[in-house]
Amino acid sequence: ANPECGECCLQPSLYSFWKLFEPKLLPGDCASQGFTKYNGTETDGVWPLSVTNDRYVRAAASQQKTHCPRELQAIYADMHD
Repeated sequence: ANPECGECCLQPSLYSFWKLFEPKLLPGDCASQGFTKYNGTETDGVWPLSVTNDRYVRAAASQQKTHCPRELQAIYADMHD
């Protein structure tokens, strides 16, 4: 298995809701969990319960930066096996 981290922008008020579907969901970014190499973008789920996230793997530091729209104000990381 090649573990990945998925990073997405969510409204902080919906954190508990999304955690029901992704138990490994953590506040923060993938880099803080040791996942620094960008590996693509994927959408999990189906609308209206879908989230698009950038996937990262463990590797040398990446220059990739994440920017959330102001109204979302938080980044969450989700671990994938």
